[in-house]
Amino acid sequence: MNKGMTLLEVMISMLILGLAAASIYATFAVVGKGPQKSSATDLQAMNYARETLEKLKNAVSTNSTRSTLLDAGTNKSDAVAGGVFTRTYDVVDIDANDDGIVDYKKVTVTVKW
Repeated sequence: MNKGMTLLEVMISMLILGLAAASIYATFAVVGKGPQKSSATDLQAMNYARETLEKLKNAVSTNSTRSTLLDAGTNKSDAVAGGVFTRTYDVVDIDANDDGIVDYKKVTVTVKW
């Protein structure tokens, strides 16, 4: 009777060991980050960004011709909450299929404090 291990047995044991090590690593990686809580300031900034997007959406839907708020290259900035936050948005025209017609607009809202 042979007293050694076959190559298949070694490979299976390495696979099991690797899976165990990966799960332990993933557990420590998640625990190490801790809970990702948003502060009140973060939430207020997100609300100002949403408010800006709603304002732009409503301006376009209520204007029968075309709103100049969404002209390409538009970069508007204003201070909110007594100057604690600065809200800025940029508009870029996107021509997805290169036919010379604007397919949609990309609006980026930034709120800084």
